[in-house]
Amino acid sequence: EMCIRDRYGDDMKRSLDGKAERYATRAMYAGLVYITIQFSILARMVWWEFNWDIMEPVTYFVTLGTVMFGYAFFVLTNTDYSYNEMKKRIMKRKLRRLYIKLAFNWPRWNMLNQRILALKKELDLPCLLYTSDAADEED
Repeated sequence: EMCIRDRYGDDMKRSLDGKAERYATRAMYAGLVYITIQFSILARMVWWEFNWDIMEPVTYFVTLGTVMFGYAFFVLTNTDYSYNEMKKRIMKRKLRRLYIKLAFNWPRWNMLNQRILALKKELDLPCLLYTSDAADEED
């Protein structure tokens, strides 16, 4: 049993990883869209609706609020101040939710994978995957 990888579990894990990756990418793009819209609204208000004397404190506080929100995220989550770390965190959070929602047994999958890697290293075999195609060829 420990040499046979649960093919359904691998496919499901790969699918969930892809969903989480796409979700994290969309979240990062949503942040870019937010900043772009904020800039556009403030620029329009500065150059067309009002003048700089009126808008200077508004732009200061809006921008400061955005920076404070971003900084608070990194301080509260204890991650490095980088977009890659933010994307990883969003992806992990989404993965946890998907695992719970779809009842994916991650600890069991991880344990089987660790056993497979250990056996592969110990036996120096290129692959220990069991597929129905390989079983058909042996018959």
